[in-house]
Amino acid sequence: MSKSDLSNPSLRFDPDETTYRANFDSDSDSASEAVVWALAEITGRSADELEPIRSVVDPIVFDSLVRRRRRPIQVSFAYNGHEVTVASRGEIIVQPAQSDGGADYAHCFSEDQPPSEAVVEAVAAVKGKDPLELEPIYAQLDSDALDDLVNNSGEEPTLGLHISFQVTGLRVDIFSNRRIVVNSADNT
Repeated sequence: MSKSDLSNPSLRFDPDETTYRANFDSDSDSASEAVVWALAEITGRSADELEPIRSVVDPIVFDSLVRRRRRPIQVSFAYNGHEVTVASRGEIIVQPAQSDGGADYAHCFSEDQPPSEAVVEAVAAVKGKDPLELEPIYAQLDSDALDDLVNNSGEEPTLGLHISFQVTGLRVDIFSNRRIVVNSADNT
């Protein structure tokens, strides 16, 4: 992966936050290729020397989720010793891995339950409403892509996967171990 494979990527370092920020064209560039390019630039290694991105996330499903956005979404995962967050607007944030704090709701959902259904139940629990009273999740994000990414329809495991997005004023985080965490706006 080289810079010439992407439309017009950029990379900058914020010394105050010790964070790298990269931008790519989310309408025409592959988000997974942009992540590999950014990590190669940051680490000073070639893309071939990095762990394959498919060992962390299914690149086809990941690219689809970032590209077919209905609302802003962030997908985060650990990759090559860094915490990587990709926003649907074409921004990549790379920083050292961090832990989460307290939450309004935290639960591990079963292998049989679709992640999108777990999101609806979690949001309903925090809002104190029946799940049927909520706006359908598919109006806010591609629930099929979310389910595929978390369930990993590919052959490689999605270890370290962390998807983050906003739904009705709540921040929802889903992790590869099928843990879902929901925080109200004042806890994010």
